[in-house]
Amino acid sequence: MRKNGEGSVRQLSNGKWECIIQSKYTNPDSNSLSPKRIKRTGNTELEAKKKAKQALLAWEKEFEKTRENNKIDNKRTFGSYMNEFIDTKVKGEVKGSIYMSYAYTMESCFHKYKISKLQLKNLNIVEFEVYYNTLIHDKSYKTAKVPIQLCRRCCEWLIGKSLLSENYANIAKPKKDIIDEFNREKQRERKSRKKFLQTKIFKNFTMLIKIICLNTHQ
Repeated sequence: MRKNGEGSVRQLSNGKWECIIQSKYTNPDSNSLSPKRIKRTGNTELEAKKKAKQALLAWEKEFEKTRENNKIDNKRTFGSYMNEFIDTKVKGEVKGSIYMSYAYTMESCFHKYKISKLQLKNLNIVEFEVYYNTLIHDKSYKTAKVPIQLCRRCCEWLIGKSLLSENYANIAKPKKDIIDEFNREKQRERKSRKKFLQTKIFKNFTMLIKIICLNTHQ
């Protein structure tokens, strides 16, 4: 018998892997009062297990709040989750005028881009980097900061709901930030090298003065 949270895995005829995992909670829609089971497929055994465990965690967290068998809609887009995040989290943190500014900015700087139309399973670092760089090309860097920050916060919120396993938006960096970091590092290196040379010159000068003084006294 499978233990709670441990899945059974099998390879399908199409080469993919399927994992069925069992919850510690009873399925409220089950007449036989059997535990809730989640089924997910992946290209590898590890991927199938990971997806099933993540889906189970998401279901259990929602069940603990509602005590209902709320099914996770895998077709929901990142954009729809962003709207939910802004309405349930951000709206209560800012003034009405700022909230309206966020809503307007996201409409023109987020929802019109490919990233908002992707399902959560299709999110990755590359997709966010493409979005960031395209956005900064289309808009000013100052304007792009708000949607970039909201993407990072929304992904963290989704991780808390066990709907994402990693904050791809936070890991991804626009080319401008990478260039700026490189320039700052080069500037730090130049300052460090300059300080080292100044110290070395000062020491050499001090040593020279001491030698001159000794020769003078002799």
